[in-house]
Amino acid sequence: MLDQILTNPAIRYGAGIVAGILLVAIGWGSAIIWSVESRYRAQRRADRIAKQMRAGRELRGMR
Repeated sequence: MLDQILTNPAIRYGAGIVAGILLVAIGWGSAIIWSVESRYRAQRRADRIAKQMRAGRELRGMR
């Protein structure tokens, strides 16, 4: 099978196209996951800061 892929130009060309498409798909998928994850982290950070600010206001109000 591998010798047919390496010797037949049409099959080799098709295999190259499939490999290229897979690499592009993996790259796009990674970029999408990275951007969603960074947005999630930023939101979690903002929520944590807001929670700390609320807690600080409550403590100051108690004094």
